[in-house]
Amino acid sequence: MSDSFAVGPLSNRPPAYQNQHNEAGGYLRPAAVGRGILAVLPEILAEIFVHCLPEWPRPDPQDAPQLLCRICRRFREVALSTPRLWSSLWVDPEKHNDFCRTWLSRAQSIPLSLKLSDDGYLPTDPEHPLLSTIIGCSRQCRTLEISDGLFWETLLSGGSRSLNGKVPLLEELKIWDPDVVVLHDAPELRILSISAHNPELHLPWHQLTKLHLSFTHIPDSIQVLRDSINLVQAAFEFDYESSTRPVSNFRHPRLRCLALGPCNDDEDEDERATPLAFLDCAEIPSLTELIVVLPWQNLPYHPMVNTLSPLLSFLSHPSLRLHTLALSFPYSPLTETMENMMECLKLAPSLAHFKFRAPSLTDIAILFARLTGHADFLPRLEYLQLTFSDAVYPDPPALMSLVIKMLCRWAAIPPAALPKSDVVYRDRPNLVSLVIGMLCWRWAAVGFTQLKSFRLTYISPLAPYLDFLKSESEFRRLEEEGMLLYVGETQDTDRFWKFP
Repeated sequence: MSDSFAVGPLSNRPPAYQNQHNEAGGYLRPAAVGRGILAVLPEILAEIFVHCLPEWPRPDPQDAPQLLCRICRRFREVALSTPRLWSSLWVDPEKHNDFCRTWLSRAQSIPLSLKLSDDGYLPTDPEHPLLSTIIGCSRQCRTLEISDGLFWETLLSGGSRSLNGKVPLLEELKIWDPDVVVLHDAPELRILSISAHNPELHLPWHQLTKLHLSFTHIPDSIQVLRDSINLVQAAFEFDYESSTRPVSNFRHPRLRCLALGPCNDDEDEDERATPLAFLDCAEIPSLTELIVVLPWQNLPYHPMVNTLSPLLSFLSHPSLRLHTLALSFPYSPLTETMENMMECLKLAPSLAHFKFRAPSLTDIAILFARLTGHADFLPRLEYLQLTFSDAVYPDPPALMSLVIKMLCRWAAIPPAALPKSDVVYRDRPNLVSLVIGMLCWRWAAVGFTQLKSFRLTYISPLAPYLDFLKSESEFRRLEEEGMLLYVGETQDTDRFWKFP
């Protein structure tokens, strides 16, 4: 027999094929990669697909989940057999109604989340097929977001085809610009957001746990709170100064998070209602988070804003134990106002998170001073965020002085040990060794909570003088020691106003 037909030595080892994952010509060889993905169990592949979805999937063939149906037969099979991929939809009114029906039918019987936006035309004809589609799947709806009040009212006015009484699973409802919001037989409704001027509201208030009302008045919002006895989180954006002032105090036993502010698009600035009038008559013993955004106002005509006396009175309730406080001044507060704010903070020793926004960094200099060497001022503070909006250019050494003094809080240096202002401006090298000494001392200190995070952010992009702070050795050392530091432009996570 020829040697060419000889059988080599046998082995139990699998054959060593060429590694097809290696790059070739700048690209990965897809064969082995594709085989690996196709070997993944369908259940795991479905979970991967679900986590690739956008928050609100649109009917776009170039985006998930439709895109998954076009890659290969296996991907298509898994996508079409995974109802969760089709349970959310940003409805496009211009798409053919059959398309929406096909999409929603793939969700089978699981709860749905639908968003109907005015990016396109939302029909108000009761006979329009889109309304029939929404009514037809209403018993599966868990989340419903509608940007057109007329479309919402059309959904309610269909008689036997009305949405009322057909939303047994509805948990969250968001509506823009409705004149009337009447909803019965929604036993699971917990989250409600309405943005409208003086709508007529008939809702199961006692069920709600989260509420957001825009363009509301202070007396109306107080009445809503009285009716919503199970609220845990509430946000009110006030339209204008109501002629009817609150005449009696109210108490809410369960509310834990409260956000108050003006409407963003109110054109008559002088008549905006100050949120502080709301606090002037409120007692909320379970409150742990308070957000107050003050409106643009002419301070001489609004002494309540200038003195912060309602906030001072609200924080003086002995049962209040705030964990988070956020204050926003769109104008440069007067010295008296800042002094009042310091008095307010003294009444909140339980604060762990404090956010403050002002036009310029110089407006918050007094806060740096109070956070320096005073262990009894905000003794439990762990997170501090300071934001300013104007492009104000203080002397960089002066800015460094303010920031370093604030960082003295981290080291609990007594006031007598701090350098005088003239030394700070002249001798920056001494500041580096001082901060290192502060940190060493602070790790061994007891008596108050360590400040773990500091964020100095600016809204205006014209603040390059802050960049030098990030390259200072003391900042790098603080980060290495574990303190979370950020100096730069404001990010989405820094926003004051929030609602799910």
